[in-house]
Amino acid sequence: RWTFIFIKCSTWFYNRRINKFNEKYGSKSIKEIELKNKKNKYIYEVEGFDSEKEYKVKIDASSGKILKAKSENLDADDKEEALDLNGLISRSEATKLAQTKASGKAVKWSLEMDDQQPVWKVELKDGNKETEVKIDAKSQKILKTKTDEDKKDKKDSEKKDQVDHKENSFS
Repeated sequence: RWTFIFIKCSTWFYNRRINKFNEKYGSKSIKEIELKNKKNKYIYEVEGFDSEKEYKVKIDASSGKILKAKSENLDADDKEEALDLNGLISRSEATKLAQTKASGKAVKWSLEMDDQQPVWKVELKDGNKETEVKIDAKSQKILKTKTDEDKKDKKDSEKKDQVDHKENSFS
């Protein structure tokens, strides 16, 4: 019973942010909803689009006040994918699932389409260690776990490849 109420409240909370977006731009397709901490304040970013433009609204998570809004023309090669909000797990459920794969406090959440499926990305922070857990928002399956060490290893590898390439070009 409590889970149902919480899911309903979470959905209601997102719907309020989407309604703020719609108040500003009218009914558009939603592409992404993100919640992150900026300067000790939680901010929602809601991104949407139509056939001609893309839109972004930043909303104070506490007050619901629109902090910033912008729109720009879509590039001809942009392939936007609308987020289907029906039947998805809540942000709270995504956080609990993420915490089964990594320790730390959840500090950032995003809900977006990835390869034609709705996906939660939950970022957990434990001291200096950051971990991003990617979860299928319908099936609840953990799709990927990536730590800041993985990102650092990839950057180091890319830098090494660039150095190797430069060294080989001088030969």
